[in-house]
Amino acid sequence: MILRYLISILLVIFYLNSFSQENEYQNQISQLEQKLNNTEKAGLKGAIYKEIIELSFPDYLENVQKYSEKLLALAEANSNNEFKAVANFYLGKYYYNTDDFKSALNYYTDALVLYEQLENKSQVAELCYNLGLTSQYLSKYEDALKYYQKSIEIFELIGNKEMCALNYLDIGTLHNDLGKYTLAQFYYEKALDIYIEVGNNERIAAIYQNIGVVYYNLGNFDQSLDYYKKSLQVYEDLKDKKNIAVSLSNIGLIYEENKHYSEALDYYQKSLLLFEDIDYKPALVYIFYNLGSIYRNINQFNKSIEFFNK
Repeated sequence: MILRYLISILLVIFYLNSFSQENEYQNQISQLEQKLNNTEKAGLKGAIYKEIIELSFPDYLENVQKYSEKLLALAEANSNNEFKAVANFYLGKYYYNTDDFKSALNYYTDALVLYEQLENKSQVAELCYNLGLTSQYLSKYEDALKYYQKSIEIFELIGNKEMCALNYLDIGTLHNDLGKYTLAQFYYEKALDIYIEVGNNERIAAIYQNIGVVYYNLGNFDQSLDYYKKSLQVYEDLKDKKNIAVSLSNIGLIYEENKHYSEALDYYQKSLLLFEDIDYKPALVYIFYNLGSIYRNINQFNKSIEFFNK
């Protein structure tokens, strides 16, 4: 009874916090809209539009689109390339986050041209990275690699190591998707070296997972298992339940591939408990299938059918 009562209190606090944040956002937008109504100066209007857009991204995408379009119209009417660049940049982000990658590519490209004219190196580098990601989603792999490389060159010049690492990480993923596993591993390890240097443990754990996937794809299950266990250790240190569960599931998969069904079952069940604890439904389907497969392999057919039916 006490536990249930405490959970109820925590839920109430969560919803109050969410309501409070929503309320604060709406109040800020109302105040900024009031300022818009009280001015006819294009420069001030543009600055207010920009502030609303930045406040709205990424949680309020409809407002990102609405005010980016207003800013773009204002910028074009007043030949203001700085505001035009901002508007195109955020429209690219809006369309990327709504999975319209062709539109995102167009807006990002327009923004890139403008930021190059404005000689804004950090924005050019970020846009090249965004264009790399967007091109990759559109299966334009050569374009993606060119943009990633250009992004790395600029981030190296301005001393942003973490963004260099992020580019290497995505280049690795691109090569992995194309089945070029040796290249994927090479770029993952370049990213890993940087993340170890800067102490970004979340990224270190993710790259251990990725390298584990590479070795799995190469059929080197022992090496794959080593990296999944490294990843698990870091995620446990971080107390990241979701990714602990992912790591446990991946380790179970390796044991299943090696026909060590008892160990596989143990890791899948641990993974299942965590996914149920955090109510992560997309992964539950995958775990139920794997458990069904394990029970079938050890001839426990009733159990197998039970999990397949889930």
